[in-house]
Amino acid sequence: MQFILGSDHRHRRYVETPVSILGASWYFRILPVRAWHEFPETWVSVFVGIIVSFMAAAVVQRNRDLKRLRDKLAVLSNTDALTGINNRRFFMETVPSQMDRVARQNSESFVILMDLDNFKCINDRHGHLSGDMVLKEVAARVTSTLRPYDLFARYGGEEFILFVTDMDKASAIRLAERIRAAIAETPIPIVGTSAAVTASLGVAPATPANRPEDAIACADKALYMAKDAGRNAVMYYDKEGEK
Repeated sequence: MQFILGSDHRHRRYVETPVSILGASWYFRILPVRAWHEFPETWVSVFVGIIVSFMAAAVVQRNRDLKRLRDKLAVLSNTDALTGINNRRFFMETVPSQMDRVARQNSESFVILMDLDNFKCINDRHGHLSGDMVLKEVAARVTSTLRPYDLFARYGGEEFILFVTDMDKASAIRLAERIRAAIAETPIPIVGTSAAVTASLGVAPATPANRPEDAIACADKALYMAKDAGRNAVMYYDKEGEK
């Protein structure tokens, strides 16, 4: 191999590439004059790259933190702080779209309004801490009787409300009876003792009216009928006066 032309950096490692030209074999050797770390612009690029990477990571982490915070705030704004179930606001915002969906499917849905009987006596006799324990236990017992997609919320004070779909009138009344029995069958532990708790429930159709206020008004009428019947009862009522 005949050497024709080259630099003085023969001691460095090189890359050799053979090339055939007019039947002759030529060899081109390429080697760097300086190592990569000897170029100032390389260090600038590395430094800028590190800074940009840290900034990008900080932005991504901030966005994740903000998303987690938004999700947490959304859950808090839709959840009753004491019982952990949905609150009235979430119920009233969600039900209209659910009623429209049920109407499009030509199915049936019902509102069940529930009120704990003589709840004020528990607060007055045993204290508000015991009252809170009762509310939490009632919410847990009702939840255990429901399907995952049934909408259950604390309506206010000792009142709870449900929106159930894909069932007929008889099934809705049976569900209300199961809820009533689940609350009444076993005393609820409170501070230092236990309390026998009962509930009155009113059931009303939610379709085809497609107005939550109308369905809730009928369920409220049925609830008062249950109270007048002696409490610890389930009653049904619709706008046509069917009971």
